[in-house]
Amino acid sequence: MRQKRNDVRQVYEALSRNQPAVKSEINSPPEWSFGPMVAASTTTFQDYAAKINYVLMKNARDNQGVAATAGKLLAGVVDDRDKILTI
Repeated sequence: MRQKRNDVRQVYEALSRNQPAVKSEINSPPEWSFGPMVAASTTTFQDYAAKINYVLMKNARDNQGVAATAGKLLAGVVDDRDKILTI
């Protein structure tokens, strides 16, 4: 991976060739979460985070299962950063 930087932006360049297929398994995470991926955006990270927060909170707010699972996952976790990383 190469990195270029100027006063306005930071650019990362990566090259990938002939990647072997990843066998899909029932409990595998989605491939985009660990495989090569390209993403492009015309928004700021803050705007993106606000949109994601809105969608997640809207869907989780009225779902008791989400609250129960979050409570179990976070039992004993005090630090907010650790809570984020745990979930």
